[in-house]
Amino acid sequence: MSGVQGHGLPDTGAALSVVPLWPLRRLGTPVSEKTKRVMYSVSGMFEAYNADIAAEMQHDNRWLGTGTIKADAPDTAWSRDSNSRLPLLLGLDGFFSRFDVWISHSKKSFCLGGVGDWAKDGMV
Repeated sequence: MSGVQGHGLPDTGAALSVVPLWPLRRLGTPVSEKTKRVMYSVSGMFEAYNADIAAEMQHDNRWLGTGTIKADAPDTAWSRDSNSRLPLLLGLDGFFSRFDVWISHSKKSFCLGGVGDWAKDGMV
């Protein structure tokens, strides 16, 4: 099985997860013109495709399977450029809907687990 590796930037203020278009095309992930729509962001207005992607997440030395994630792929020059190394934007839908995240600025810590894992382990 082939794959594409990338870094993700968790963003609690982002409603959606966003991935570049080039890895989807490289992997043969279908994107349909029927899903293309206009989106608005702090960087302006652009068109994007909606895509379902199979993803697996690594945090520290643990691999966390995520199954299928709904994401938007902007139809922009940077998104089509395979030399662009911008991180995936991990938003509420697609990332935070699948993971519990704990961030401590004072402890300089970032912890990631499957939804409900901490509750059953007695961590919360």
